[in-house]
Amino acid sequence: MKKIKVISIVTAFPRNKDDIIIPWFVKLVHKLKRKNTEVTIFTSSYKGLKSGNFDGISVIRFRYFLSTFEKMTHDVSVIEKLKANKVYYLVLPFFIIFGIIYSVKFALKNDFDIIHVHWPFPLSIFGIAMKLIKNRPMIYTFYGADIVLARRNGIYKMLLKLVLKKADKVTVISSYTKKILNEISPDTEVTVIPFGSSISSVLDSNMLSDRFIIKKKIKEILFVGRLVERKGVIYLIRAFRNILERYKKPIRLVIVGDGPERNSLEQESYTLGIEKDVKFTGFISDNILSDYYNSADIFVLPAIIDSHRDTEGLGVVLMEAMLRGIPVVASNVGGIVDIVENNRTGILTDEKDIVQLTNVIIELLENKKRAKHLSDNAIEYLKIKFSWGSIVQKYLDIYKCLINST
Repeated sequence: MKKIKVISIVTAFPRNKDDIIIPWFVKLVHKLKRKNTEVTIFTSSYKGLKSGNFDGISVIRFRYFLSTFEKMTHDVSVIEKLKANKVYYLVLPFFIIFGIIYSVKFALKNDFDIIHVHWPFPLSIFGIAMKLIKNRPMIYTFYGADIVLARRNGIYKMLLKLVLKKADKVTVISSYTKKILNEISPDTEVTVIPFGSSISSVLDSNMLSDRFIIKKKIKEILFVGRLVERKGVIYLIRAFRNILERYKKPIRLVIVGDGPERNSLEQESYTLGIEKDVKFTGFISDNILSDYYNSADIFVLPAIIDSHRDTEGLGVVLMEAMLRGIPVVASNVGGIVDIVENNRTGILTDEKDIVQLTNVIIELLENKKRAKHLSDNAIEYLKIKFSWGSIVQKYLDIYKCLINST
């Protein structure tokens, strides 16, 4: 059988082995590789970083500005970078122009069967350039933020409708992202394909049970993710102050990740007088992250609909926690509801409701039987709905169908 060659256009890709961005996407590439599919990554440079090989994956990185300013991507999304620093509006045209130039050069020199654009706004421009050169089928995969931006901005909405016409297939990661995309473009046929967990397999069942048997000196509440407004971490910190006042046993809150909200979140913990009980780790390696997952008693994703009407497209960290046997608490927003079925696979709370969040967390800390019941249900649910075998096969079916149709 002929190997399928895919060029995946992405906003960012790990810069080194300690870079933990988009682990689920790296996992997808490796899974596709085992199914006779060769994936080449096309992405932007970061501070002058050159093209090369990452974990056996070929990565093409295009330069677009002075290395000092090549920070449009990787640490935060392009959209968030523009929000945070208006200077990058001057860099953006160079990002687009040089991205197109490198796309054309790549297409002229290389052969491939499929163009797969992840985060199509604005990366679809590069995919369209490659398609014009090679006339290959193109698939878009939306993750949420770019659609939300188009929903609230008339110019972006018009541009998104235009680029959608160039796609041969459109996929999204959740029912939420499908809903808002169809609000913008009702005639676009959309397929939901979630992404799986970056954990290779479910842990040993005995290890999972130990979480609810072993008596720990200090309980741990865990959050993992980028520290941006839509994650709602400030509401978790405020709820944690209430938990400290009521729970009366040693407990700490561990916040893993970094981002533009970190300074204000740390300041909030000082203002509330709980800084000694809240640990901010920043970016950490996979091994250290695994240790935090293993020691956590409850995982919380207190996501909100932010000031830009953006929220969680899916919430893959919830799957990471569930597969570790950790009971999860999350907000009833966005694509989170595709993962957390209230009172079955976890508990959903209203966004920004500090009192409700406090009560739910304390209840799970005190009721191990219920916590374990939720954890067991979650693992079985993920095995069925979010298995890598199913996800990879869906992409392969799309690839083969597009290739055969051309």
